[in-house]
Amino acid sequence: MRTCYILIFILLNKSFFGQKILDFEMFKNRVLTYHPIVKQAKNKVEIGENELMKAKGNLDPKFETELSNKEFQGKEYYRLSNSGLKFPTWLGIDFKAGYENNNGVFINNEHSTPSSGLWYAGVEFPLGEGLLFDERRVAIQTAKVIEKMAINEKELILNDLLLDAFSSYWTWYESYQKLKITEEGLEFAKIRFNGVRENALLGEVPFIDTVEAKIQLDSRKFEKTQAEFEYQNATSILNLYLWTENNLPLELEDSTIPIKTIQKVYIKDNLKLRFNVENKNDLPLILNSLYKLDQLKIEEKWKREQLKPELNIAYNPISQPVGNNPIQNFSPQNYKFGLTASMPLFLRKERGALSQTKLKVENAKLDISLKMNEIQQKEIQIRNDLFRFYEQVEIQQTQVIQAKLLRDSEQTRFDSGESSLFLVNSREMTYLQYKIKLVELESKMKITEAKWLWIYSALD
Repeated sequence: MRTCYILIFILLNKSFFGQKILDFEMFKNRVLTYHPIVKQAKNKVEIGENELMKAKGNLDPKFETELSNKEFQGKEYYRLSNSGLKFPTWLGIDFKAGYENNNGVFINNEHSTPSSGLWYAGVEFPLGEGLLFDERRVAIQTAKVIEKMAINEKELILNDLLLDAFSSYWTWYESYQKLKITEEGLEFAKIRFNGVRENALLGEVPFIDTVEAKIQLDSRKFEKTQAEFEYQNATSILNLYLWTENNLPLELEDSTIPIKTIQKVYIKDNLKLRFNVENKNDLPLILNSLYKLDQLKIEEKWKREQLKPELNIAYNPISQPVGNNPIQNFSPQNYKFGLTASMPLFLRKERGALSQTKLKVENAKLDISLKMNEIQQKEIQIRNDLFRFYEQVEIQQTQVIQAKLLRDSEQTRFDSGESSLFLVNSREMTYLQYKIKLVELESKMKITEAKWLWIYSALD
């Protein structure tokens, strides 16, 4: 029987030669490097950056020119020309500078200029709506929040992707280990069947024992076939997360296997201390809701500003150039001045919009409270699950060792004729079942560790 055990060991381990091991870190790095969702998440950040750049474009200086000309029956009715630069500022004040030159037979006196034209420079600013807050500041502040949201969304997308990928890896690990266990059980059953049949032919045991041994052998074959299907399905799911640098899906080679042993990420006694986050506002799961609230507060501030009347003033000193000097004839008495004012009488549109935004802000705050409570309860649940799995894995490891001792002892007694085939099969089934349960607990433990890290976006 010692020779048989050596043979079993060789049969179970000969397949390791030439195999490639895809360990967990290699798998994680490949997912983070090549998976299309990772690249999409990075693009989201760039989209957010471009959104801010687009909003800042509202402060870009702008060149403006207006040309208008009319000729009829050989007469130039008018030729109007006005070109200049406009400089918007963060405070809502616009500075202008330009040159105007208009002439013609039938030109409106309002547009008449000296033949050398007029230089002008001036300022436009609001005194009512837009003085403290305006659309350009709304756009820029909102874009800054959107940029932060894009960065946070990238973290959330990667976090969700890695949680699914980690679960798939440990499911693959579990299915592989179960396949190895069923192969071990099948080899035990084959050797025992052959031994029982030879002893029956020699008349040392009744032939009915061969029937029991054959039933056990067929049962182990069925279990192995089922384990093979589960392993193939788990491998297929794992392939969803494997890609090449050229954005092509990658499939594992048949000889690729997962790691053979696992380790705990945490020590049970300091698990709580490692991620004891007092300020839940820093968690990516909460940040997006906070950013949405920030957007609504910006919107609320703008709606309040719109309750003010529109009152805009423009003052533009003008000067007739002398030669190449545009300001030689400058005088503060030469200017163009403008004033526009308007205000709805009932402000129903503005008040309604402000009330709507206030309700949205209240709902956003309630949503944040709900999410924070949900995360807190999820923390407790997952931590408790981890404690439970850690304890169960330790107990199960001991049970596997003890079951192996009982199985080997029963086999020795059977070889010496002091035990029955039924007892050997019973001990062996218990040993194999304990090993399978241990693998299942280990897989659940690792997936639960991933969920714990997922809460804090610490999977990568």
